[in-house]
Amino acid sequence: MVVALSSTRPSSSPTTETASAAPADDIEDLPTEARLTSAGKLYPQRVPWEMLSVDFIEAWGRPNGSFQPEHVEVLGPTGSGKSYWEKWVLQERVRLRRSAVVILLTKPADKTLATLDWPVITKWPPSQWNDKNRQVIFHAKSTGLGKASRARQAEQVEQLLDGIWHPDANVVLAVDEIAYVEQELGLRTHMTTFFREGRTLGITIMASTQRPAGVSRAVHSETAWVVCFAPKDEDDAERMAQILGEKRHYRDVLMDLDREKREFVLVHNLTREAYISHIPDLRKRKKTAPKSDQVEPGTRRRGPRAG
Repeated sequence: MVVALSSTRPSSSPTTETASAAPADDIEDLPTEARLTSAGKLYPQRVPWEMLSVDFIEAWGRPNGSFQPEHVEVLGPTGSGKSYWEKWVLQERVRLRRSAVVILLTKPADKTLATLDWPVITKWPPSQWNDKNRQVIFHAKSTGLGKASRARQAEQVEQLLDGIWHPDANVVLAVDEIAYVEQELGLRTHMTTFFREGRTLGITIMASTQRPAGVSRAVHSETAWVVCFAPKDEDDAERMAQILGEKRHYRDVLMDLDREKREFVLVHNLTREAYISHIPDLRKRKKTAPKSDQVEPGTRRRGPRAG
């Protein structure tokens, strides 16, 4: 639950309760969250990301107040802002909680993630991994379009997955384009196991994809947080809304998102809290010092073992 944000929402207007519809003549003058979707539910409140992000980082992986990995699914078409959002969130988690993070990159390049200025590696374990430097980008490069190239790329990814699969891993694994890893590289079984059993080893997964169709059911069913950017079309909106659990309601919410602002809806499956926000300029983010109780387990002792 995003505890601190409860006070930002009027107590008489929770995000998921039904309410009386506003007169038609007044609809244009009402903020989005004061209107109703076709399901008769209020739109989620729009909250500035500078405010929402602090509470999200603190709440993510602490469903009951203590450390417990929670997976995150990020959905949206190319150019919607997925990579930008991931970059923001991962940077903030590292800064506020000193988390160990491994980004699995399978694209030839990603300009947004490249600006993180983290070491880029191609083999596991990395020589750069130590108590003070526990954030890397694992680039499983594809050298061509043939089967042999895909096979070598899959071997690289398997090497990484095997290397972090151990007790007390305490690591965030960010998988860029989960559909490619599952389908094109043939690692659906591996990823399903990670989603279903990885939490017991301290592994948190952040998985992104352009289209929700085609990935394994575990990607949707095992995630605690879902982030959906403005869909490409109504078909994608239907599928995203189905994943969010209230198809009719969230279809309207998704189609109402402002693509130019790179708006998204953030939903916590456990509490059903939902908020709409958008990404500001990364350079303008507020600097906040980490709290001692926010630091990840094992941070001061050592990083995750290299396998």
